[in-house]
Amino acid sequence: MALFNLFKKKIDLPPIGATEPEKPNFPEHPMGMREENSDKLELIRTKLDLLNAKLDNIDRKLAELERLAEEK
Repeated sequence: MALFNLFKKKIDLPPIGATEPEKPNFPEHPMGMREENSDKLELIRTKLDLLNAKLDNIDRKLAELERLAEEK
């Protein structure tokens, strides 16, 4: 019975000959990316730089702790 209900479900298809909906007109980026994607990419790169700085800080602290542990 459940299988029958799957086939009963109505599927809405666009009419034959219908055109594709218009895409938003974002200004093009010089490298072919849309401006919106470029901003997102820049934000991701900034966050990645911050995470790398945090990892470097953790590595330095870990090295310091290892050095102190060896001295004891």
